Amino acid sequence: MSFVMPKAARGFFRTITERTVSGSRYIMFDTYYVCLLLGLDARRLGPGDELEGDRFLDNYPEDYKAQADYIAGLLIDAELERNSIDLCNKASVEGQMVLLLDPSNPTGLSATGSERLNRYAVGGFARIEEEMIAPAKLEDLLVRYAAIWTGEHE
Repeated sequence: MSFVMPKAARGFFRTITERTVSGSRYIMFDTYYVCLLLGLDARRLGPGDELEGDRFLDNYPEDYKAQADYIAGLLIDAELERNSIDLCNKASVEGQMVLLLDPSNPTGLSATGSERLNRYAVGGFARIEEEMIAPAKLEDLLVRYAAIWTGEHE
């Protein structure tokens, strides 16, 4: 499976996607990542039918490869909490890790892990839609996104 965008995310972020900002490019994975982090934080899985039909990436972009283990850890943490798994229950924790991870896959995630990650991105995008308007430029996104994290949004 790999990375699949929430259906409405491309349109919402269309004004900033693939623009060059101060020498840096804002890529589609950046959109996915901001959605994903909010979904993981809120332990909010979105419905699978709110995902686009096709994946947009099979592996992490170069700038995100170093974050692969971090993202996998956040996914495991979210799933352990969402499923009310006692962290002292080693077998249950290990079972979730086996379910979500696949070291032979370029992303390090199993098909189930990829599916859950994508659904957390949907959940995060739903939160973005609830709490901000579509950004006109990257600076708008960064200010509004930070406000969601700090609880200072409008």
